[in-house]
Amino acid sequence: MRKITRLKLAIVLALMGTGSVFAQNPYKFLKVDYVGAMGQSDWTQGWTNWNPEQTDYPSVTETVALNAAAVTSGVITLTTDVVLDKSKVYLLTGLVYVKSGVTLTIPAGTVIRCEGNPSATPANWASIIVQRGGKIISVGTKDAPVVFTSNKAKGSRNRGDWGGIILLGKGTNNQPGGQTGCTQCAKGESIIDGPFGFPDGVHGGSNDADNSGSIVYTRIEFPGLVFSANNEINGLTLGSVGYSTALRYIQVSFSNDDSYEWFGGAACSKYIIAFKGTDDDFDTDYGYHGMNQFGIGMRDSIHFDLTWNATSGGSTSEGFESDNDATGTTNNPMTTAVFSNFTMVGPYAAGETFAQHSATVKGAYRRGARIRRNSGQSVVNSIFMGYRNGIMIDGVLSEAKANVASTTTECDTLEVRNCIFLGLTYTGSLTANGLAEVATGRDTGLVSKWLKTSNNRINPVAWAAGTLLTDPNNYTNPNFMPVAGSPALSGANFTTNCKVSNNEAGVKIQKNVGSIKVYPNPSNGTANVEMNLLNNANLSILVIALDGKVIRNLNDTYPAGNSVVTFDGLNQGVYIVKVSHDASFNTFKLIVK
Repeated sequence: MRKITRLKLAIVLALMGTGSVFAQNPYKFLKVDYVGAMGQSDWTQGWTNWNPEQTDYPSVTETVALNAAAVTSGVITLTTDVVLDKSKVYLLTGLVYVKSGVTLTIPAGTVIRCEGNPSATPANWASIIVQRGGKIISVGTKDAPVVFTSNKAKGSRNRGDWGGIILLGKGTNNQPGGQTGCTQCAKGESIIDGPFGFPDGVHGGSNDADNSGSIVYTRIEFPGLVFSANNEINGLTLGSVGYSTALRYIQVSFSNDDSYEWFGGAACSKYIIAFKGTDDDFDTDYGYHGMNQFGIGMRDSIHFDLTWNATSGGSTSEGFESDNDATGTTNNPMTTAVFSNFTMVGPYAAGETFAQHSATVKGAYRRGARIRRNSGQSVVNSIFMGYRNGIMIDGVLSEAKANVASTTTECDTLEVRNCIFLGLTYTGSLTANGLAEVATGRDTGLVSKWLKTSNNRINPVAWAAGTLLTDPNNYTNPNFMPVAGSPALSGANFTTNCKVSNNEAGVKIQKNVGSIKVYPNPSNGTANVEMNLLNNANLSILVIALDGKVIRNLNDTYPAGNSVVTFDGLNQGVYIVKVSHDASFNTFKLIVK
């Protein structure tokens, strides 16, 4: 039997409050045959909501815990652990800070209704900000997700009804320190976008293994307040967040800015959705170098960034937008994020063309991905459909990372590989041809050739409904599963591609084979989780008190065969131990005397 001493040490260090950095990100990609977000099973079923505008949510019943606008300062600062009650419906207003050493726990099934008003005095930004060293535990279930939504009545909800959720971690970013707007910041520190100053909005450090908590089976609906031009609150903002943070099964809907934005850090995710957002679906910056698998970005042609044609501060809507930093420096760490198995559905429905749309839609929506300013982000094993242009490699430095002028390899810094492109509708210009777009003066043909020789499939089926995916343009009940015989059911590469070669075939833990046990039970404060796995597996192990508070939280890769993880220092009481792999899980009742 193998004793996982490294993991036990990690637990002990966490209890002691040390800032030690683990050497290697344990994240592994799940090896699948299909490209895009899903194959023959639909992981969105049960917990998502595709029509929150018309959903009957229960009325607010609790107006104290998160109602910062009711306080003179407009701010609530949590200095001790807080556990919400799922039987109550909470009102979120103002700024709610979760301080270092404090955990805000939101049990499965909790509904939080949010109401912002930037014109109030003081301004009501209606946001939760988890500061460095703080944690949020928003862990729902497939049947009982945690829901953040607008406090307006159904039919009147809109993007930007409140702020959003902001996590500030101690991971690395590429900011130089002392920069404009953050003159007090040390190297590797920055202030997050929004109405925050020093030190409240600071993120960054040297610990890429940092843990800001868990957001699992959680919906974030109608967020995105604008503080000033190019300074907005996103649906979910991740500032230098570490890879020990659990981010899985998250849906951000109707965001008034980016649905997700990463500013540095190494946070990793699986199963994330950006639904009908305004600006970018997935935006990366400041040297973000995490890994993500299984995601959906879906656009609606009536929900675009209203600043798209502004003479100053304009922003067009992209699927992915990626910078190394705001001016494209060579500062390290570089933006080298990897996204695999994403389905990106643009504003043009199956069969529609560029010419059919209004001048506004033509101008506001641009690309499936815009990789610019010296970014080295990669998107592999994915689907882009219904965009004006597929991929823009914007600038000489990013072109060099992609190696567009030479023979491409599966280990280039920037890759767009093993993807399907369908229904790219632009009619063409000197800098764009539908498939590829480049900066003025660059060679569109060179980037097109690069895409075509990177094992990407261009229009493998007709641009029509039901040729690739089942019903991806249904705006209130979409279905992103491949149709029978779809080319999306094959073509992924997890073997020779350097970006995703760190992968696992995955196992399903079955309750009836006795593969997991917890002992001794009853316990005197120390409990062991013994695993007998058929293959290596990426698992989440939670120890949860009966009030829903997560006492311990581990996310790591565990080896095939027998191994044990030990939890020390458990107080007297009754706990639930939950061991999860994707949608499959075991639960055990643990008694501590």
